[in-house]
Amino acid sequence: MTVFDSLLEAYEEQKHFHEFLESELTPHIAEASTLLVETLNSGHKILTTASIDIEAFAAQTSKDLLQCSDFERPSFASMHIPFIENPHAELPTQTLAPATSALMNKGDCVILLASQQSEAALLEVIELCKASKNPYILICNVSNQTLINAASDLSVCIPIPDSRFCKFHYYIISIILETIEKSIFEFV
Repeated sequence: MTVFDSLLEAYEEQKHFHEFLESELTPHIAEASTLLVETLNSGHKILTTASIDIEAFAAQTSKDLLQCSDFERPSFASMHIPFIENPHAELPTQTLAPATSALMNKGDCVILLASQQSEAALLEVIELCKASKNPYILICNVSNQTLINAASDLSVCIPIPDSRFCKFHYYIISIILETIEKSIFEFV
């Protein structure tokens, strides 16, 4: 394969994703953006977390909410929830529930980035959100039916095709963040 063929293939993949984004994901992204604007405008914060293999993307999302590199704006109330070891389990496990319950207040919104790993820990967070009636946004692979089926009326689910998940979930988060900024700050 030549360099030209590789570039052409990459371009075609981007083109197909943009078509998919426009036809399938735009309503979900608009709903997620609206939910986050309402959360911030009501004085609540946004918590971010993710499967352990993509946790850095959740931390980056929280950082991007706190500071914008494109222009000067006030920080959005945001916090990343990291995985912690569960010392009470027979076998060492990673969990999110204790940190989530300690940091989440009524009205806060949680953004969950989910790959195929750490499904049980993310389900715990979804159940905490449901029990406390807190909204959440789930961005996951379309094949992750356990998490998608756990979604409630308080949630926004953005399913991404498996082959594109790792490449495009942060792109979708970037679109959501830009939409929030444009919604809150008219000068953007």
